[in-house]
Amino acid sequence: MGSEWMSELPESLTRIPIIDLAIPGSHDSGATSVLSIKYPVANDEATNRFLNCFGKLTVSRRVIRRWAITQHVSAGAQCQMGIRYFDLRVSNPPNSLPYGFHLVHALYGPELSTFLKEIKDFLDIHPKEIVILDMNHLFQVDWEVHQELEKLIVEIFGRKRFCKPLNGNDSSFERTLDEITLEMMWERGEQVICITAFEYYPSNSIFWPGFSSIVSPYPETNDIAQLIEYLSQTQVFRSINNTMFYVTQGILTATIKNISRSPFSSLEKQLSLKATAAVRKWIFEFDHPELFNIVIVDFRGLFEKEKLLFEGLL
Repeated sequence: MGSEWMSELPESLTRIPIIDLAIPGSHDSGATSVLSIKYPVANDEATNRFLNCFGKLTVSRRVIRRWAITQHVSAGAQCQMGIRYFDLRVSNPPNSLPYGFHLVHALYGPELSTFLKEIKDFLDIHPKEIVILDMNHLFQVDWEVHQELEKLIVEIFGRKRFCKPLNGNDSSFERTLDEITLEMMWERGEQVICITAFEYYPSNSIFWPGFSSIVSPYPETNDIAQLIEYLSQTQVFRSINNTMFYVTQGILTATIKNISRSPFSSLEKQLSLKATAAVRKWIFEFDHPELFNIVIVDFRGLFEKEKLLFEGLL
């Protein structure tokens, strides 16, 4: 079985590109019970007329929260479980209510700074652990706000801790993900790879651009058979493009029909428990385990006492 800790990996695995390691991740990492019913539906659902209308009442937002929560535990607890990839939807709430950057999933969740400080505290104690922060959805974030976002993240972690596309002050030498290893990051004291969905960034940025750094096919189904078929079909594309991170999304997505039929149930009970169990079985049976890189599921803690994946997974 693979180790839960990067520091315990065999030396041979610390010398291969990080995009060739199998890395556990959590889906919508900040969508915990902290999701608030105090505020209106979050701006990640700005175009969803039904959800915005339904969510005008506090009692309705209680229903939404049951179906929006995807993780039970905090960022720090996820780190302790072995999670090293964080799937983040970052919002700059309109009218500063709630104030500051927040993680969102239909409702406003924890402050981004609080979430990241927990990860930072974990990294302080474990200097050979690295994390991938994938800010793949940004809401109400323009160029100026994106600069403020970077400033906040740097204040929390410190600039030296980031593995950046450009090597130090030499703007003529650009690093690529297929050459970065754990051993290289350890030698430089780097622990954080930060990816952003924003298309433009300055030459000295801490961010890796999402469009050229990561591939994350989205199943968009509420059916387990369709999910497994989709994962089996798309996973083989990993062998075609092995210069970026690749995310296997082992998740089911609730529909309006799912929610309306079981408003007092939850995403966990109706879909996620079954999905995570089915994906776990599929991973063990998959013919080409070398094609796995990052794997995300809902409610990662459900299998805390069991190894989720296979040899080489952190």
